Amino acid sequence: MEAVFTFNSTRSAIEGERALLAAGLPVRIAAKPTPLGADCGFSIFLDEGDLEAAKNILAEEGLDWAGVWRKSLAGPSDAYSRLTSP
Repeated sequence: MEAVFTFNSTRSAIEGERALLAAGLPVRIAAKPTPLGADCGFSIFLDEGDLEAAKNILAEEGLDWAGVWRKSLAGPSDAYSRLTSP
């Protein structure tokens, strides 16, 4: 499964991507899926197996995130379920 970090600001999302990539985690930043709200327009997508490491790295960097979601394919479109809040 894929995990999706959402952020309250574009700056946090971009700095989060840089920190996670620098730590060697394979992540991608992309437009936030519409069902996940209207705050910052970017999200970070990564393998759910890297979730705990990513949360630790973001915390060490002092970066705030709004939530973490699980992305799963449900019929003709993706579905998201909230995994955690900060």
